Amino acid sequence: MEELDLDGVPLPKMIWTPVKYKPSQVAQFISLMQNKNYKLLKVAKETGIVYDAAYKFNKQWKENEGTVLPGYKLASEVKTKRNNVKITDERSKFIEDYVEAHPTCIVKDITEQLSANFGDLSVNESTVYRHITKKLEFTLTRTQPRIAARNSEDTKEQRREFVEYLGDNDINFKRKCIFIDESGFKKNMVRPVAWSKKGTSGEVEVQPEGINLSILGCMSVHGLIALSQQVPKPNAVLLNKLGLKNMYIVMDNAAIHKTPDVLREIHEHGHTPLFLPSYSPMLNPIEECWAKIKQEVRKTPLAKSEIIADLSKKQQKKLQKKIVEGGSDIPRSFS
Repeated sequence: MEELDLDGVPLPKMIWTPVKYKPSQVAQFISLMQNKNYKLLKVAKETGIVYDAAYKFNKQWKENEGTVLPGYKLASEVKTKRNNVKITDERSKFIEDYVEAHPTCIVKDITEQLSANFGDLSVNESTVYRHITKKLEFTLTRTQPRIAARNSEDTKEQRREFVEYLGDNDINFKRKCIFIDESGFKKNMVRPVAWSKKGTSGEVEVQPEGINLSILGCMSVHGLIALSQQVPKPNAVLLNKLGLKNMYIVMDNAAIHKTPDVLREIHEHGHTPLFLPSYSPMLNPIEECWAKIKQEVRKTPLAKSEIIADLSKKQQKKLQKKIVEGGSDIPRSFS
């Protein structure tokens, strides 16, 4: 009996699914099984089909009662595989620009935008994710909300004018300035990250929400001069002991710093107020000290009997000691 050859036989609405074998090869396998009465293993070897595949083809032939060649499936039952398009330089630039313009987007958003802007191309999310993290070197980090006006052209101009003012008036920012600022502390302050075993959450036990504490700090090139829970009057005696006379008192534009009483006290003790531009904490070295103190406070949650003010004071003394000894915790502005 003549062997089957279905290569040229049209099968409407049917799709050939095997990747390793052609229809003619499977047809030859079925023909030998039907006409020669060979064992499955022998026919598989003779037609170059591995045993497992041959077993499946033979099973399909029997289930279909010999009506459909094994390997063919209805088109409606087959999921068409879309090619994963390579990300070209042009597409890579599009992804980079999109992520920079939309830093909180998710990979699905990027993939959809990529397909929409490049003729509905086929690319999966895992490919896009690998490209973003490996090729473009983006990484997910904690978001830091930033007021839009912080880096506006007007704000930048104010900073430039402030720096020019220092130079024009021969103000030694390092030696002739006292820096003042306040910072808020909470009773249940804790580091935002903690070590934990894989698969477990990093839980840290803290005390119930307590009273928020605002601490006012004062520092110079000599280190931290004072910390206070209340708005202090300028301590001329303390400043004089340190040889700090005719100093510039650098503060931000908070309303409390511009009250008549505060300004009068500053002038009466021979000092001059110097207000920083808006949204410019980077020009005040005491900000770095607050960061160091809070870093230490967050390391160990408060015990029931502890008070946030006492812990803050304790960390302030430790920082002051390091500054005096020339440790690495000296603010970069003074190093």
